[in-house]
Amino acid sequence: MIGLGSDVRERDLQHIASELGNSNDPLQQLRDKAQFELSEKNELQQLLAEQSKRYQELNKEYILFKEKTFDILEQEKKIVEMLQSELEKKKRFQLEAAHLKKEMEALERRTVQLTRKYHSLKQSKLGKLTTMYWKIRKRLTRRRS
Repeated sequence: MIGLGSDVRERDLQHIASELGNSNDPLQQLRDKAQFELSEKNELQQLLAEQSKRYQELNKEYILFKEKTFDILEQEKKIVEMLQSELEKKKRFQLEAAHLKKEMEALERRTVQLTRKYHSLKQSKLGKLTTMYWKIRKRLTRRRS
């Protein structure tokens, strides 16, 4: 917006233009020049108003864009946090799986050792006698029942 000084100048230009309208050719030129400056000033004021309106619209769009961008960044931050949490869980499960695998392998080795001992004992003389003893005792227990 242009202040009061421009309104005074505009009235002066209009006054000068009206006075010049009654004069000869050089005065007509001055009147035309004043009229041209007045129309140019009005056009510039209109352009300024349009640019101001456009600036306000762009500023609103910018603010909306910033808000949307902030919301998107917050969502992405939550997603990253969830992914980090899932990665930590995955690492824990992998460590637990590795631990369980080692434990299972140790148990399988122990089972193999005990199976060998069992077969060795069963095939020995004392083992055969023990096996016969338990078969006989089992039969006797069935007869009593």
